[in-house]
Amino acid sequence: MLEVADNVAATGLYHWSTGVGSRFVIRAIRPDDESKLDAFFRGLSPVSRHRRFLAVINELPAQVLAHFARPDGHAEVALVATSGAGSNASIVGEARFVVGAEENRCAEFALVVSDRAQGCGLGQRLLGTLIQRALDNDVSYLYGDLLPDNHPMLGLARKYGFSEGRNPADPRLLRVRKTLRPLPAG
Repeated sequence: MLEVADNVAATGLYHWSTGVGSRFVIRAIRPDDESKLDAFFRGLSPVSRHRRFLAVINELPAQVLAHFARPDGHAEVALVATSGAGSNASIVGEARFVVGAEENRCAEFALVVSDRAQGCGLGQRLLGTLIQRALDNDVSYLYGDLLPDNHPMLGLARKYGFSEGRNPADPRLLRVRKTLRPLPAG
């Protein structure tokens, strides 16, 4: 099993440096991140945006962007990875999950890393932190839908022990799933 971030609980921040000097902070998203989040999504390549949203989009509508920066703390957890310091910090990754209304506390997750920050382990750190937050929120299992050509995310899900199959509602998509807690008997 790969590392799950354990220093997030005490501070809400997860600091991480790569071997080549890049430094990142993973933290909960804040309302004042909205403009940086907009710049982040606009800066993604068309392929990265398509893989994140499972559709061709050029920009997020204002109401979606506002919601993304202000998640419902009870049913939704959203994290960002930043690079740089202070007001010069930019968002280079985003991960979130939304807990469904079902009794079994399943949650759908999504994750994207900027094209310039891909390949340095940031997606792995974001997913590990997201799994820890899901455990902290008593989520029974995480699932996500992927395009079949999203090999980086599929490989990452496999590293973390997610099973894979077809999406039952849309067979063009793959669904990855990881059980975090046994479902209550009943």
